[in-house]
Amino acid sequence: MLSVVIPTIARHPYVSEVIKQIHRATADYGADIWVIVDNKQVDLEDFPKLDRVHYCYNEGKGVSAARNLGAKKAKHAFVLFMDDDMWVEKPLLEAGLECLKRFYKDCILFNWDIHPKIEEKIKGTNFHRFLQHYGFLSLEGKVRCKKSLNYKEWTLCEVEGIGGIYLLSKERFWEVGGFDEAFVFGFEDWDFARRFRDKGGRILLLLMPKVLHYECHITDLVRWLARKKQVMACQRLLEERGLQQPIRYSWLKRWILEGLYPFRYVLIKFVRWLDSPFWDRVTFGLLHLLIAMALYRGYQRGDRESWRF
Repeated sequence: MLSVVIPTIARHPYVSEVIKQIHRATADYGADIWVIVDNKQVDLEDFPKLDRVHYCYNEGKGVSAARNLGAKKAKHAFVLFMDDDMWVEKPLLEAGLECLKRFYKDCILFNWDIHPKIEEKIKGTNFHRFLQHYGFLSLEGKVRCKKSLNYKEWTLCEVEGIGGIYLLSKERFWEVGGFDEAFVFGFEDWDFARRFRDKGGRILLLLMPKVLHYECHITDLVRWLARKKQVMACQRLLEERGLQQPIRYSWLKRWILEGLYPFRYVLIKFVRWLDSPFWDRVTFGLLHLLIAMALYRGYQRGDRESWRF
């Protein structure tokens, strides 16, 4: 019934725990689990040795190619695509599969919250308050619900995009053409969701139960900003394909963002130094400025420099 595809570069210490947990959660389904490793410096022998779990390399080809490879190897009709930092419980899979049987032509997207272990590392800081205030600590805070519908005891919201963890039929996945492998490290989910909707499918967000997300890069402001920069580097590809209009920066914005970029670490020190609720209005403004700098730099450079802030 179910196959699971997990692309990974073994970027954080929780990967093995995530694999063990999805193995437990899918035991009753006999799911085959495909872990696609995009990093040959990682020894496959270091991963948990479990029945139904298969490992293979896909070095340097990116997350889109990794997901496509996993989908080709998947043995069952339904495929769960998940990032390597998602903690999945059995009730969530039960709900998702039940919903997909009812809405077969659609894609079921799962809601998530940041894992308490991760949130605890930044709790009480101005960065944590910023993430909380602007909805970065859950998927629900990042998406807009176009239409709500109820099925049995579950509430689903129709949304435009996918990301993190989602479930759909393998048949529908290949009808859409899989992921575009030109998107090596960002926007591949956006592009797939666009083509999926064009083929008459809906993206249905299942609000409850939720996944717990080990989003480790939020524990460090610099890593979080680097991630923003990295994703924005793919904007150029969307423009080349006519999928989005070019972003226009006024000469004043360019002058400010370029001029301040060499002082980014000074601004980060100010944010950390003014770590008190009293200064939140100031530090939130600085954080918005740092995000703007990261997005601008990623967009302008559009290259592998985007791995660093």
